[in-house]
Amino acid sequence: MTATSRSLPARLTREWQVMASRPTVLQRAARWGLGVPFESLEDLLLATGYRPRRPAAGEVPSTPPPADADGVMAGLVRLAATDVVAARVVLQRLLPGLCAAARRRSARGRGDWVEVFGELVSTAWTLIATYPVDQRPTHVVASLLRTVEHQTFVKPTRRRWHSEATAPHLLDLVDTSVERPLPMVELAGVLADAGATLTSRDRRLVWLLARGHTTAEVAADLEVSVRTLANHRDNVVHRLRSAVAA
Repeated sequence: MTATSRSLPARLTREWQVMASRPTVLQRAARWGLGVPFESLEDLLLATGYRPRRPAAGEVPSTPPPADADGVMAGLVRLAATDVVAARVVLQRLLPGLCAAARRRSARGRGDWVEVFGELVSTAWTLIATYPVDQRPTHVVASLLRTVEHQTFVKPTRRRWHSEATAPHLLDLVDTSVERPLPMVELAGVLADAGATLTSRDRRLVWLLARGHTTAEVAADLEVSVRTLANHRDNVVHRLRSAVAA
């Protein structure tokens, strides 16, 4: 296990604690127009139906889930397609489910749960920005969690099986007219392959640049100088290339 993957849960927790009440982040969130009053990002999480812990048996929850929790979540996912802070809020909402899935998968012999958790988080971070929320506007949390687990564990297994099972002469029948995936979908796949090689801050840098933001805009978003950002970008590109080539 790598030190990076071992520290991932703690890093995500620290990152959230820092950003949840940061004034610049809250000013940005205030422009989202979700129709939900909030003083911190924690309030937005509660508005999506999130609860810090499950009630014990027989215990009545202190407050019921908001009536429009699904609508708030859908709104955040729509924003996440172009706003990395909204994407981070969505990821935070998914973390309890991702932890549960990681523990369940590790119990089936897939290794340490933190390693599995890192795979799931990597997939989630990339899928959040491409989730078709307008086609699936209800039960968004459950649907996202199912999709993440499928993309992480089921789809790769099926892809390997088909690759091994295809007879060589059948490869000539492949339709070469099929369109390539959309660039952002391809990028999501590359980031998923990178796994724990990249931090959430690295991924934010990649997504912002890929969406057409200038170096100056990305530097301002990450609160660093343009020169620091250029060095960070070069380092991330090097790690991405190494991960893809591995």
